[in-house]
Amino acid sequence: MSTAEAVVAREAALTGLFAAIDAKDADRFVSFLTPGGRFRFGSAPAATGRDAVREAVAGFFESIQGLSHSLHKVLPAGDSLVTEGEVTYTRHDGST
Repeated sequence: MSTAEAVVAREAALTGLFAAIDAKDADRFVSFLTPGGRFRFGSAPAATGRDAVREAVAGFFESIQGLSHSLHKVLPAGDSLVTEGEVTYTRHDGST
């Protein structure tokens, strides 16, 4: 796979990742992680492993009505991508 093809593949995975988050789909979200992956959101304790991450993420998703991400920049950085964007959270009372 060429470098350009690898960047396109990573960008497609990134798009899928944020689509899973915006759909509040914890199962699809953890499919992007390695089995022993570690995830930390904000100041919450880190969760390790797909089951623990799924539980933590599902709990967070229940605490909000919805969310949406808007990515402004996606830049390749070696084997990684760096993103800049905004997220809008919708509370259960409809406020954002």
